[in-house]
Amino acid sequence: MLCLEGWRQSLPSLEPVGVFRHPAAVASSLLQRDGMGLDKGVALWSHYNQRLLELHQQHPFPLIEFEADALRVRQSLALLLQQLELPGALSQQGIDHALNVFEPQWRRHSDARLALAAPVLGLYEELRRRALRPT
Repeated sequence: MLCLEGWRQSLPSLEPVGVFRHPAAVASSLLQRDGMGLDKGVALWSHYNQRLLELHQQHPFPLIEFEADALRVRQSLALLLQQLELPGALSQQGIDHALNVFEPQWRRHSDARLALAAPVLGLYEELRRRALRPT
């Protein structure tokens, strides 16, 4: 997202897709992986996702929330591929390929005890409101 304008100049027909996670999950993951403090992880999440929201407001594109529930991720990807009007066979193949990186045991980075500031929660809720949602 931080370099999207450059990509759009080079590839005018580019159709971006925004993917986001819960800020506490990202901060916890960064703490476990890199030793980054939770406050710094939330600040990084906020910076990146504020830019994601700004770009989405300027030129809307699909947003997907990457959740812990593999079924909901699969449903969101199916909606995305349908919205992008990809052929059925390619769509299923694309979903299967995309979910090869989804391993539920890797998704243990949520820290429900992490208190998030109102602006962070507001940003997260706005992204969720704009995201593709399976019914």
